[in-house]
Amino acid sequence: MVKEINNIISKKNINMLLTAIDAQKFPFYLAKGKNKNEHPQVPFLYHQILKRPEDKISTDLVWNTPYAQLFLSIFQDFCKKVKIKKTQLYRACLNLTFAVETKQCKPHRDHEYPYRQVIIYLNNADPEAKTIILNKNNKITNQISPKKNKGVMFDSSFHYHIFPKFGYRIVLIYTFK
Repeated sequence: MVKEINNIISKKNINMLLTAIDAQKFPFYLAKGKNKNEHPQVPFLYHQILKRPEDKISTDLVWNTPYAQLFLSIFQDFCKKVKIKKTQLYRACLNLTFAVETKQCKPHRDHEYPYRQVIIYLNNADPEAKTIILNKNNKITNQISPKKNKGVMFDSSFHYHIFPKFGYRIVLIYTFK
């Protein structure tokens, strides 16, 4: 199941988020090295909002940002929009990718257990910087072009993204039950 949703975040919340990011006081961190599957990782910038359950010592939600209320409000906007009444949030992160020599990231799942995911595009990036979703036979089922304030929701399918050839691509990712 893949569902695309336009205008997924309220105007107020997307403006607050983009204003915070544009203020140049918003912390992004460099991810590099190897990922959990020991594949070389293409460098990108991230802002970890809510740590993955598998990375935490406690089962409590561990918000890792001074913007926790804003990100929680954005997730609540999403839940209202798609009519999800009760859910458990697993992870939240902002990823910022840019033109690199590598065409795409490796196909991956965000967790080893069943989950649902929403990726929200925060800018009008290179239209070819798509999110690619695969079926259980590793065949492409969906190719989603980035468009500001568009979300794509899907189950725990393998997926990957194409790196932009120009500019940058910034996405907000939530995984949940």
